[in-house]
Amino acid sequence: MSSYKVLGWSGDEARLKHYTVSGGKGGKATIKIEIEVANSFALASIVRSLSDMDAAQQVEAREAVRAAKAAATRPVKKIDKAPELLQLTYRGED
Repeated sequence: MSSYKVLGWSGDEARLKHYTVSGGKGGKATIKIEIEVANSFALASIVRSLSDMDAAQQVEAREAVRAAKAAATRPVKKIDKAPELLQLTYRGED
């Protein structure tokens, strides 16, 4: 399950101060962001948004692990041979 995560603020409550991007292994990259906030309310709002994002990602990760474990422990039915097909004939209209 994929969903968009959005971090935002209105007006002059906060401003983007600095960001850096560093490449990682396997095509992934890391973005570090510095945000300067004007007041404690803006700080609380942004931290709350980040906390909600983190909690949602942890739930998604736990669900993915559970699904993988369930798929691994689910018995696989083995079919010895294919079932015989029905031998139906058409005799036209009666």
